[in-house]
Amino acid sequence: MTGWPNWRPDGGRLVRDTIPGTVFGYSGEGYLYLQAVVEQIVGKPLEVHMQEAVFDPLGMTASSYRWAAAGDTTVAAAHDRAGRPSEPYVGGRPEASSSLHTTPSDFARFLCTMLAALKTPTHPDRRWAADLLKPQVRLTSTIAWGLGWGLEDTGSGTAFWHWGDNPGYKSMALAEPATGMGIVLMTNGDGGLGVCDHLMRTIIGGDHPAFDWLAATFYDVPTLSEIQERTNGSP
Repeated sequence: MTGWPNWRPDGGRLVRDTIPGTVFGYSGEGYLYLQAVVEQIVGKPLEVHMQEAVFDPLGMTASSYRWAAAGDTTVAAAHDRAGRPSEPYVGGRPEASSSLHTTPSDFARFLCTMLAALKTPTHPDRRWAADLLKPQVRLTSTIAWGLGWGLEDTGSGTAFWHWGDNPGYKSMALAEPATGMGIVLMTNGDGGLGVCDHLMRTIIGGDHPAFDWLAATFYDVPTLSEIQERTNGSP
């Protein structure tokens, strides 16, 4: 919604390609600018602030924005769509756009905190949690985007969700405030979102239009299950 592309062209300038606030567009570089703003306000690096403000209070002991070193055995090995091992990407400084290393259990703690805040009228975090889930732009009849979260309309009400996509790794997290149900799925393969689609429909149940929207918008396939059958093309 910033109007910026995901990343500027190599060696090029960051130039808006749409009017801010008019259409949805994911910008990884935009999150780096947001990170810089947060670091300026709190006067601390992102990693330090997140450990103090979020990870430590919630008991997310396996979470960090620091890049894992090459060969770190605590990091799941990456795979391409054909299931072949691939070299994991090792970045540099902590980045709000892409370097969160966590586990399903840790991230589930964060989802549970969101759900508890939304359910309890007197919860001290209810206001910020609700603000995150206010639709900022409508994408389809069933999909909208809030502040950092995707929103989908289902038979159980509005669910909030987000996916993860780095080379060799794909993930999905979703929670339904009306039912109190949520799920965190993490895979170490480029075909993992098709697996997440199947597991989400099996475990949570119901129809989840977020997957078909992702398939058409980011992966140019009718359904994400088809990604499992592909070995070439964009990740």
